[in-house]
Amino acid sequence: MLRIQTLLLALILLVTGSAWADWVKLSETEDLTYYIDPTTFKKNDSKREILELKDYKQRRKSGDMSTRATMEYDCSQNRFRVVSLSSHSESMAGGQVLTSAPEGQGYGPWWDIEPNGPKALLIALCKK
Repeated sequence: MLRIQTLLLALILLVTGSAWADWVKLSETEDLTYYIDPTTFKKNDSKREILELKDYKQRRKSGDMSTRATMEYDCSQNRFRVVSLSSHSESMAGGQVLTSAPEGQGYGPWWDIEPNGPKALLIALCKK
């Protein structure tokens, strides 16, 4: 299943044109739906960057229904970190911004990418 999802992500990234700005659903669990915006993909040496969205099915205790984040992936070290982050009162990054950590206010810590976790799908970014 992971191989099929990785291939699907690679195909999406290859055929996406610059005019397409819609969110692409990457996966879904009972708690959330996970999207990426392929038009935001950036490559710099061994690092990749892309905009991601978590759309929650139930309002969280913090009051947010979605979280939008620019993520950076280090392909050479198999890890990722948050570049910028905002949480929103409504689905699909809509409504009020409840919290934000804009780009330039410092990067988050690096996290290892788990072999079978949801972030493993985005290793396909490293092949591009």
